[in-house]
Amino acid sequence: MEEKKNNKVVKVIILIVIIIACIGIGIGISYFFINKQNENKQGNSESNEDVILNSQVGKLSEKSFNNMKSNNEKLEETQKEILEYYDNDYFEIYSTEALQKYPQVFKDAKLKITPLVVKKIIKSTDEEYEVLVSGGYTMEQSTEEIEYALKGKQLEERLIEGECIQVYGKYTDVNTYQVDGKSYTVPTITPINIVRGDENRFSFDTINTVAKYIFGNDIKVTEPSDDDFLNDWEDNDMQVDYYKVTLDNQSNANFKSFKMYENTGYIDYNRTENNLSDNVSKTLRVSSDFEHFIVETRDSKLNKYYIDYFDKSYNKLWSREFDCKLTTSSVSTMDYTTEKMAIVVDNDLYLIDLETGEDIIEPVIVGTKMKVNMFDDGIVLIGNENKDTIMKVDFNGNILYRVNADTSMSISDVYTQIVNSKLVIRIIGMSNDENIQNTKMLEKYLVLNEDGSIEYSTNETERI
Repeated sequence: MEEKKNNKVVKVIILIVIIIACIGIGIGISYFFINKQNENKQGNSESNEDVILNSQVGKLSEKSFNNMKSNNEKLEETQKEILEYYDNDYFEIYSTEALQKYPQVFKDAKLKITPLVVKKIIKSTDEEYEVLVSGGYTMEQSTEEIEYALKGKQLEERLIEGECIQVYGKYTDVNTYQVDGKSYTVPTITPINIVRGDENRFSFDTINTVAKYIFGNDIKVTEPSDDDFLNDWEDNDMQVDYYKVTLDNQSNANFKSFKMYENTGYIDYNRTENNLSDNVSKTLRVSSDFEHFIVETRDSKLNKYYIDYFDKSYNKLWSREFDCKLTTSSVSTMDYTTEKMAIVVDNDLYLIDLETGEDIIEPVIVGTKMKVNMFDDGIVLIGNENKDTIMKVDFNGNILYRVNADTSMSISDVYTQIVNSKLVIRIIGMSNDENIQNTKMLEKYLVLNEDGSIEYSTNETERI
């Protein structure tokens, strides 16, 4: 009897041990997978300036098109080329005065500088080069004064003295260089792209690659004919440096023939071959997921603005129509993520669901705005009025901050860049002088922190 009792006790103890072991194993497995998930999350995290690829859904995350970077390794090479093609956010510089005066504004900013002539070769090895350049189209026409230094990885085709170039690059700092017993203290630029002589910024190969990714392989990319140039002249289209992209399948009236420009990343419709009247203009943009088309149409006769959203098979998914008197500032630029679009039309901010084309919020009155840029926590709007020139709203339309430009000029254009997590804004306009002959083109730069406070503001200066 005692033996049976002992056997029961032993069995109970063994059962308890087994249960405890199973619980321990279960906890261990759960901990392993939770820890693994955390490691994966940490390993996949990127900085704010990177594009994050969501492998589970196979699409890009909520990073707006204007803020997507082409240096992310998770993008396909052609997707990088598309982003580089559409990247027109370069501050155009005409002299070194601004860079010498305000290095705190321009450090790490992207600049376009043209025309330049290579005056001195400081270094040219297999790994890198350093050259000094001055303004001018030829060595004979170039200024005597050295204006910039260019420093970067060695090019396949090396720079030589006397060569005329255009530079798209990043400002690094003001540095001093010693050459032939002379000292030069000049801004240093790290080139992103160097355009030589009469060449254009985008080559045929680049445009052909981008066009085939966007429209597919069944296209023809050709130089404009004499008739195309004649039609450009009749349509008052002075941008003649472009390639014509024609789809082999001409059955879809919305997608027949396009112009892809060689110096500015921009695609618009060939007016003649798309049967557009003189009062209608159409442009095409690529979506953040690279799987949709956004078509903008302006009809100056009817005072109508349209947004049409297509899939890659050219099926129209939705369309929006707006009544507004079309002027240079009545419709802002647009910005969009994979899910929503922000745009200002006739003083109202619209936040549009890209899946349905419907408004996410009621339109918000924000005044005249020319530029829209979406961030994780809201939308920055930049206008051409001296009051509330810069405004940020959240995704419910609530105003987060307002900033006045504090300028006397009549603002005609604005350019923006995100530099070191700060928003750098270039404002261009005309001086308000009663005598029109005395008016001047002016510009001013503002550097804004994330909270909208102005870190630095330059004076109004005659266009530098």
